[in-house]
Amino acid sequence: MSCKRYIGIDLGTTYSVVARVDRGGHIGCVPNREGESLTPSVVAVDEEGRLVAGKEAVDVLQTDPGRAAEAFKRHMGEADYVVRLGGREYTPVALSACLLKRLVEDAQHAVGDVDGAVITVPAHFGDRQRSATLDAAARAGINVVAIINEPTAAALANAFEQYVSAGGDPSDLEKATIASTAPGISVVCDLGGGTFDLTVIRINGSDFDVLATGGSLQLGGRDWDDRIVDEMERHLLSTGGPDPHHDPAARARMRMAAQAAKHVLTVKPQAAVQPPYPGSPPCTLTRERFEHLSEGLLWRLRECTAAVMSDAVLAWSDVHDLMLVGGATRMPMVRRLVQQISGLVPNTRLQPDLTVAQGAAVFAAIHSVHEAMAPAGRRTAAAGRAASAPAAGDDNGEAEMDALVDDVIDSAGHSLEALARGSGQGGFDEAFAAAAGSVRLRDVNSHSLGVMVRSPRYDKKVNTILIPRNTPLPAECRRVFATRVDNQSRIRIPVLEGEVRELDACTQIGTCTIEALPSNLPKGSPVSVTLRYDANGTVRVRAEEMSTQTAAEAVIDRSATVIDQRATEGGNGKPHDRVDELAAALAQLGGG
Repeated sequence: MSCKRYIGIDLGTTYSVVARVDRGGHIGCVPNREGESLTPSVVAVDEEGRLVAGKEAVDVLQTDPGRAAEAFKRHMGEADYVVRLGGREYTPVALSACLLKRLVEDAQHAVGDVDGAVITVPAHFGDRQRSATLDAAARAGINVVAIINEPTAAALANAFEQYVSAGGDPSDLEKATIASTAPGISVVCDLGGGTFDLTVIRINGSDFDVLATGGSLQLGGRDWDDRIVDEMERHLLSTGGPDPHHDPAARARMRMAAQAAKHVLTVKPQAAVQPPYPGSPPCTLTRERFEHLSEGLLWRLRECTAAVMSDAVLAWSDVHDLMLVGGATRMPMVRRLVQQISGLVPNTRLQPDLTVAQGAAVFAAIHSVHEAMAPAGRRTAAAGRAASAPAAGDDNGEAEMDALVDDVIDSAGHSLEALARGSGQGGFDEAFAAAAGSVRLRDVNSHSLGVMVRSPRYDKKVNTILIPRNTPLPAECRRVFATRVDNQSRIRIPVLEGEVRELDACTQIGTCTIEALPSNLPKGSPVSVTLRYDANGTVRVRAEEMSTQTAAEAVIDRSATVIDQRATEGGNGKPHDRVDELAAALAQLGGG
């Protein structure tokens, strides 16, 4: 048995970070080829027509912004979004694949061969964005062990740091597991370069239960940069300078100057913002003015925070720890706002730029230990359950897992120490392996899941939500609908992701179709639809025409659309040649 060498990757909007856990249980960021922890999330086409990423791409961005792309993470999953570089068009998936390949190459150069990676995504990412991230990793040749939400990863890193800061040794965890000294209920406020997430997590012993999550995919440090860029443009025009609005090179220089000024204003009351044109008068920006320009952004932060706390059904008096993650949380206005809202002193012990990657590395180590502890014939199933709660309806799920581990150790004659030390460079010390093996993580769905039906009340197609957002996973819901017309021979059920009934605001993530219904099926025949959302992100759909027991099942995975579909015919049903066009062939029993 051996523990595989997995790394954690924080694929960020502005910067990306790689981290790993060594065999002694110590977490460390893996330096890139420049010897730095932070790799700019920038991709460019160099003079030879090659795609480059990181610092090389930043150099191109400074001299020829038309050949460089940044902040493409904000457009992950957008089918029509492309960036034109060097005469060719690139999607966010292709750009992310280039960046991921660079990150893994640097990691391999620093630590040796890598067996796989845990990649973080914003908690508010939906199915399209998560699928696009997996697609990018596949193109980069990366074995993705798991995807984990960024705030959840940060909570894992914080729990581990709490133990170490309390005087514990990361390689001596027999009596105190990774989460034992962590706060009971923690709120993770993650404001990065392009996205904002807020997640509420309950930590009990070694169990991490996400209670609620929310945020915005279009709110981050980049938006604060935009406020400074707009101020610079107003200053240029008011002093008779050239109009930079349609000058890409000038806009790129202004954005870099804005970022530098933002960093200065974090520690000083004013900053001189460098003009984009030689000879133009500099712009002096005070922190007070910057905060005034940012009032709308702060209001959005406040609204998102209130919504998540409402979903969690918690008051701030119930919260034990408020953790700040992401470089943008360094801004004094952000720290002051969250303190005003919560009444808590924010937890800023960990470096906000690195925390998510470090948590991903902890999760990767946990996953590696769970895999190694599982019997060879059941490792795939165990890996899917690693660090997750037992399946709904399986009362003995966790007990079975614990017994499984004990049986492996006893019957094979191996201790955890032998498991760890016999695994070569990828192994962990006995104590860390024992602690990692005890950790369980239970997440929630960040977006609601439903099915497309036709409302009899409004006579239009709508999204009927079956599993609301922030439902603990795994989750399952069954609802009975009815056929809409006589003689239907096929029922197609689109599965949707979205929070409202209007279809334009929802995303279709797959379908389940019942084929070969019997002839003369009357209007109003009952159809049972069951959605199950597994802890690993897999959605399972079962639909059954109840009078004839004709059924179909589909499995919708984040890395594909419908990867498996099978239909079964039961009762007295017989194949029928007639197939109706049924974009929405169901109407919920009992009304709209």
